Amino acid sequence: MTELAPFPAIEDVLRRLFQRDIAGLDGAAPNRVGSAVPGNLKDVLPFVRVGRVSGPQTALEDRPVVDVECYATTLTLARQLDASITTYLHAGRRQADLAGNVLVVIDAVRTETTGREIPWDDPEIRRVASTHTLTIRR
Repeated sequence: MTELAPFPAIEDVLRRLFQRDIAGLDGAAPNRVGSAVPGNLKDVLPFVRVGRVSGPQTALEDRPVVDVECYATTLTLARQLDASITTYLHAGRRQADLAGNVLVVIDAVRTETTGREIPWDDPEIRRVASTHTLTIRR
């Protein structure tokens, strides 16, 4: 029996997609998307943190539930970035090429919670977060 490789980390998949396709996060700013908030957050705004919070997985399907947090200098900019990401995810099948010739296809997206402001310790930084369930199949 052939052993299946593990699904890639969804954080890596989304980082690759967002850096490639979302205005303001693209090529010129590879440090604007990550799974942890950097210590120099003010220097890299806007910034998007992505993190898997739960979700089932079988041998053939991964359904990660992912938090997406958008950080910006104003609430308006943070909301616009969150809306851009949500629209992008819902616009159709997305695929990312990762290292080692791994092709990942996101087949479906369901937004569990739409963008909501979550206070940040620094009043000069605004954060808006949303939660999405993605479906990835082999």
